[in-house]
Amino acid sequence: MNKLMNLTILKLRAEKLHHLKEGIHNYVMTVFFRIASESSNNFNWRCIETKLLCKAKCYTKGNTISEEYTIYFHNNEDEQHNHAPHPTKLSLFENKEKRRKLKEATMTCSKIVSNVAPMQILASVINEVKSPDAIANMPTYDADRQAINRYKKSTRPNYPPEPHSLADITVPEFLTKTLEDSSGICHQFLIYDSGKEDPRRFLVFGTLENLKPMENNNIFADGTFSISPTCFEQVYTIHAHIH
Repeated sequence: MNKLMNLTILKLRAEKLHHLKEGIHNYVMTVFFRIASESSNNFNWRCIETKLLCKAKCYTKGNTISEEYTIYFHNNEDEQHNHAPHPTKLSLFENKEKRRKLKEATMTCSKIVSNVAPMQILASVINEVKSPDAIANMPTYDADRQAINRYKKSTRPNYPPEPHSLADITVPEFLTKTLEDSSGICHQFLIYDSGKEDPRRFLVFGTLENLKPMENNNIFADGTFSISPTCFEQVYTIHAHIH
């Protein structure tokens, strides 16, 4: 039984599989299979180029999209399977993989900073498309930008409706904490709420870590009216001068 590492499963109309195989002169050849059957926790695959009468087969222990598995071949002939798919199919797969990674990058960025520009996200996956046919068929920037905005929208939480009075304000749990830090920990961000019964209700936001510099440093405070949210008259900020 032979096996070859580095396999990625993609999805385009039907489940497809490709593995990367070192070729001559340091070229990398991409070989595609499609799922044929499933038996005893094994997923059996066969070459997608049926018009070439290619009967190459292999199997894996899973078929989860975008996961990597070991490829198992039954014989040396199947392992030597190395013809490329039709260029049009290859370009479709490249652009499909680029769009999948674009979604992953958008979801990851949205958890940290919600307003990352689409161009920055797109720059992180632009090298996924390499073949001339794929580049020629690549979606426009506007299409990618719209896709990024759709992915961002899908990650946004359900915000409460805009309040009509101070008593109507309900701060959801996810807005009372900071975003995850490098350790994956969220810190308390809503420090104090004077309560719905208070006719002059006010909220204090900050973190304990940001309060510590105020103990032994000069502080500066100022209020602004232009950015105050509905029902509130003023946003008051306190800053510490750290030496």
